[in-house]
Amino acid sequence: MARPARTNGGEPVSPRRRRFVLSDWLPAAVAARGGRITRESERGLADLRAAQDARTTGR
Repeated sequence: MARPARTNGGEPVSPRRRRFVLSDWLPAAVAARGGRITRESERGLADLRAAQDARTTGR
């Protein structure tokens, strides 16, 4: 289904990007959406946490 274009006083507005939230990847969140927790998703979560930690420490 098509949605009407967002405008601001007649000027088109670009769609907002949703900020990545690590909690979306947490096993409880995945399970709440009906997903399955696998070894790969656990590994991916660990990689995402490591990347986030490295970013906050300036590495």
